[in-house]
Amino acid sequence: MEGASKLKISSLTNFEVERVLSDDIFSKYVAVLGRFRDDDNSDCQAILRLSRRHFDLENLPALFSSGLQLDLDFHNDIYSKFAALPSEKFNYVTVDAIYPCTSKHISKFERKPVHMVRETPELYRNAILPYIESIPAAQTQWVVNILEGKAEVERVIFMDDNLDSGFVLLPDLKWDQIQANQLYCVAIAQRRDVRSLRDLTAQHLPLLENIIKQGSAVIQNKYGVGSECLKIFVHYHPSYFHFHVHLMHTSQGSLANGAGKAHLLTDVIDNIKVFGSDYYQRAVLQVEVGEGTDIMERISSYSREK
Repeated sequence: MEGASKLKISSLTNFEVERVLSDDIFSKYVAVLGRFRDDDNSDCQAILRLSRRHFDLENLPALFSSGLQLDLDFHNDIYSKFAALPSEKFNYVTVDAIYPCTSKHISKFERKPVHMVRETPELYRNAILPYIESIPAAQTQWVVNILEGKAEVERVIFMDDNLDSGFVLLPDLKWDQIQANQLYCVAIAQRRDVRSLRDLTAQHLPLLENIIKQGSAVIQNKYGVGSECLKIFVHYHPSYFHFHVHLMHTSQGSLANGAGKAHLLTDVIDNIKVFGSDYYQRAVLQVEVGEGTDIMERISSYSREK
């Protein structure tokens, strides 16, 4: 959000929880909505996403030798389950904050029923594209800030300044940058005219191939993760409409990259080369859409008017 003040806090003592927006037992996170009591802008809401850090494998022996006490939960034949409370050193929680947040942010984090939608080119042109074009530029100002070196400079892993085929590579906020087998990075395209998968044509192949080639090389050199251990994909629909690519370690299973959401970048490249430059303008795509979201409202409105 352009002009937003920087959130300066050292504890959450003054944070009042209003409600839980979502949680995930597999990803070990919870997203809550609330306010900071003593803040000058007390009318402004904030979203906090709290998640458990992954285990630091190098320090596991210290965890076992720290006097960790176990409470038996159940026992059955050779199987047992215990509850344990590690010391502070092993009990970190990461906190991602959005402040001040808007109704759009709240909607993004709220857990909603998901529906599969058959998105035809006609549906895209008449419902999805008008929605994308209605999104205020301020919603992706944070992306522009990264590309222009105005924010998160210290987090940037790699930058290619070429305005046609270049990109910025940085770690996703969900990765703690400690465990290589939990690697999750994002490549944000320098181009401002590509919003999603639907915009891609043959003229964008240099960009896509550059992300695979240079992104993989940088990750190999910096983190020791080879290309054979990377899943490189795009989301459709994406969480924000400035073209970006996800690079994730294969050990993370299907987290956020399952059917109805993720498209492997190598498949995207092959589809354009084999089936024609305008493949993604002609394709019928099965997509998952959250109930009650702005996109679903647009889809429903268009369907009623047909």
